[in-house]
Amino acid sequence: MSSRLDAGRLLCVGLSGPRLTAMERRLIRRLRPGCIILFGDNYESLEQVKELCAAIRKACDPAPLISVDQEGGRVVRFGEPFTHLPPARQLARENSPHKLTAIAQKVGRELHDAGIDIDFVPVLDVLTNHANQVIGDRAFGSDAATVRRFAVPFMRGLMKSGVIPCGKHFPGHGGVRADSHFELPVSRATPRSISDVHLKPFVAAIQAGLPMILVAHVMFLSLDPDLPASLSRPIVHVLLRERLKFTGVIATDDLRMRALEKFGDLAERSALALEAGHDWLLLGDPIEEVEAPFRTVESWGRAHPDLLAAAVHRIAALKSPR
Repeated sequence: MSSRLDAGRLLCVGLSGPRLTAMERRLIRRLRPGCIILFGDNYESLEQVKELCAAIRKACDPAPLISVDQEGGRVVRFGEPFTHLPPARQLARENSPHKLTAIAQKVGRELHDAGIDIDFVPVLDVLTNHANQVIGDRAFGSDAATVRRFAVPFMRGLMKSGVIPCGKHFPGHGGVRADSHFELPVSRATPRSISDVHLKPFVAAIQAGLPMILVAHVMFLSLDPDLPASLSRPIVHVLLRERLKFTGVIATDDLRMRALEKFGDLAERSALALEAGHDWLLLGDPIEEVEAPFRTVESWGRAHPDLLAAAVHRIAALKSPR
């Protein structure tokens, strides 16, 4: 297939509202995005979201995967009748790992039955900086052993339900104070601290079969003094892909976030993310606003057809039969 036909598979994009518009349907058919991400603005009711997911799948072939951030606690996109879990820290305090598998399987079944393929969980961050508000109680704990003990069973429960989990925020967002939605957090953690603490839950999840990882917009000065993790080849390709031998899909955090303001417009950020080694570019913009990143992927794919084909292959491997 040509780079144009494959380029859209590397995009994960948003929609404007609870129903697919005629323009969005045409753009999905033309751009063929690999993933659609749903937010609170896309949800009104269970029946409505089922209809929306069905309309998305009918819009193009191959159909996009459909994703959501449905963590529990502060981060939920779908309201009733979906189960609203407490935050991860409370889940870990009140339940055994075995119970967490069952809880996640129940949540996953609800999402799967509604038409969702991917849930951007578990949070694998270790909360070592208690002034960190963006992670806070979203983390299962403040040490690597606790996070690993509860996050991996949660991941397994989702996978049993047929929903694809995505571990986040590699290589760890729990040791910084700033919120990457609004500014670029900077970590001065040593390579040893990163390896001995923050990477441990990711390593355990990878060994347990984690199929997808989302990379943080956090600057780790000891790993790359020039670029945040999400745009860094030493972190994405060398550390995650080569050193940790992760063979699944690697996705950016949302490239619109203000942490990346100093790294160009969306097209320039997309180019840096592709060079870093990402398979998926997360762009929560409504789909009509992602033309420039699409052209960036198309151009990159013409220059690197083997890399484009490898990314498309990894994304296709995520698909589970419905």
